Amino acid sequence: CADACAEEDEFAIALTTQINTGGQALEDVVGLLHSPGLLRRLSFERVGCRTVQAAFDSVDGDVAAELALGLSGSVVEATYSRHANYVLQQIIKVLSPQQAQFIVEEIP
Repeated sequence: CADACAEEDEFAIALTTQINTGGQALEDVVGLLHSPGLLRRLSFERVGCRTVQAAFDSVDGDVAAELALGLSGSVVEATYSRHANYVLQQIIKVLSPQQAQFIVEEIP
């Protein structure tokens, strides 16, 4: 995992830097996070989960709601993850109850 994990961390750090830059750089990251599976993958990573949380902090509610759907189908798994559970907490914090309804619906 050493090389692969280091590459994943570098990728997440680069994305976080773009998020913090704002403007077009933030929009570019948001576009990337809409890529199938990317938000979910980052959410379950040590550094990536912080990147996803930063994205949720940096976008408006409607964009955050769209991004949150990247965890749709993985909510239960995320609750048990030592990384993704923080992303779920962030989603609950920034979304309205109606926008976060998918979380409730996935929990048995």
